[in-house]
Amino acid sequence: MGSPKALLPVAGGTLLDYLAAHTAPKRPLWLADDGSGLPAPARAVRLPDALPDKQGPLSAVLSALQQAQRQGLAGIFVMTCDTLIKPEAMIGRLNAAGAPDCDTVLMLRSPETAYPLLAYWPSCLSDGLAAYLDSGSRRVMRWVAQIQARDTAMPEAWQPYANFNTPAEFAAALAAWQAQQAA
Repeated sequence: MGSPKALLPVAGGTLLDYLAAHTAPKRPLWLADDGSGLPAPARAVRLPDALPDKQGPLSAVLSALQQAQRQGLAGIFVMTCDTLIKPEAMIGRLNAAGAPDCDTVLMLRSPETAYPLLAYWPSCLSDGLAAYLDSGSRRVMRWVAQIQARDTAMPEAWQPYANFNTPAEFAAALAAWQAQQAA
């Protein structure tokens, strides 16, 4: 992208500001940013990644799962900073799908793509994820294939801006999102 996705301009601020503003005030907001020191929303709590040296998103997820366990929480909602889906809308969609089993990730899915980083992760997966990372593995979909996962359909309207990885994809996602906001 050429810059951190969290700092992309959206709605008069950054993508991170947008996501934080659309997260319920009562909900914990944890930010794992590889120690890169991104400007964080005031209410965000920074969590260090579980592994050093920017070893991927599962290192951040593990850190959040461990934090949830320390706080006695059943699980966490995971949302990456490369989406324009409003966090509470995602959470509502996942909650409407029904509670997953204690050891099952509940994730959004479009017809062609699973989104394990737009998902609910139960805290009980912490030890298994730690072992997976300790083995040297880092691939998200490989981990998800080893555990129980359940999909819930992503609304068609969200699909154009669910994920972006290049400036062109961000521009297209932003245009689709802005068109929906205007409608």
